[in-house]
Amino acid sequence: LGGGAGAVAAADPHAALPEGPTFTVPAGWQEVPPRPMLHKVYVLPKEGSGDAGEMTVSFLGAGLPLDMNVTRWCTQFQLAAGATCETAAKKSPVAGTRHPAELVEIVGAFLGAMGDQAGAAPTAGWKMAAVAVAAPDRTWYFKMVGPQAVVQRWQAEAVRMATELP
Repeated sequence: LGGGAGAVAAADPHAALPEGPTFTVPAGWQEVPPRPMLHKVYVLPKEGSGDAGEMTVSFLGAGLPLDMNVTRWCTQFQLAAGATCETAAKKSPVAGTRHPAELVEIVGAFLGAMGDQAGAAPTAGWKMAAVAVAAPDRTWYFKMVGPQAVVQRWQAEAVRMATELP
């Protein structure tokens, strides 16, 4: 996928932590400066004339329940009529990782990273795919958000990056 790959070192923006792991990033992904709470941020190429997607890599302390994040992620979407977070968030185990990992997928109208804070119109037809990897010292999150076609195109790469985690 992506027509080749190049290695990109993952420098950690958190001064108190050692440098993070290195990931092989697909050609065409553009690394941008991380925002607070994020280790890495990549802009994903557009599919056709639509919007670009985004891939973020972040981490939290070990042992935090995944469902806390899933609940928060659900608030970032306007779910289909009658859907609840429990019915809308698809969860599946990820094979081939060194540590336990789970893929979470949510589809709906995207409200924004922190929900619909300013009454902005939802963006229909978006998807979030996140791989949570429970490493011994912290849980890593490889999270994509964007138009469904973009996330579908690159979702396997998020899973692959999770398998590279030492």
